[in-house]
Amino acid sequence: GEPTVAGSWAAVFRYFNETHNRGSRGYEPGEKIAIKINLTTCNARGSQVNVSTYRKNADIMNRIDNSPQMLLALLRHLVYEAGVTPEAISMGDPTGLFPKFMYDLLHAEFPDVTYFDNHGGKGRTRVESSEEPFDWSTRFARNKLRDYVPVPFAEADYFIKFAVLKGHSCGVTFCAKNNYGSLLRCPDGYLRDEGNLNY
Repeated sequence: GEPTVAGSWAAVFRYFNETHNRGSRGYEPGEKIAIKINLTTCNARGSQVNVSTYRKNADIMNRIDNSPQMLLALLRHLVYEAGVTPEAISMGDPTGLFPKFMYDLLHAEFPDVTYFDNHGGKGRTRVESSEEPFDWSTRFARNKLRDYVPVPFAEADYFIKFAVLKGHSCGVTFCAKNNYGSLLRCPDGYLRDEGNLNY
């Protein structure tokens, strides 16, 4: 119901804060925003991306990723319309590698945003686990190695899940499956480059 982009972002932040017992207020300077993108086709445990060049392999270039143009539009909205400083923004995927074609476009306009991924290098920040535990709501997680929330998400005041709108065998998963990649543990039960950890 707002007539401007800036007014719309202010309303979104105000609604979030009101519904999370943070008062009737919008975004405040210094608050951190983490953006979880979907880099599943650039999985750090696979061979889709060359870690020395961060180039995505030609045979999978047409597999769907987040649109870098849409990511750029989001950053422009947050910085130019919502008043968020680039230094307060982190963007990436803990289980993926941030490919060159995305990074180059975004970094050119927003060099002070933190671009994080599983590996770190070529300007990207290597994501690490925080000390904030993540508890699974299943009995199968009992007596297993504990998960911890990655630093960009643990430190964030706001968490934006930027889904890739693509189909799966079960339909369209939107943000639910994207959020699965918000932890450092990989789908095969491995954590970064360590062995299987009794997942």
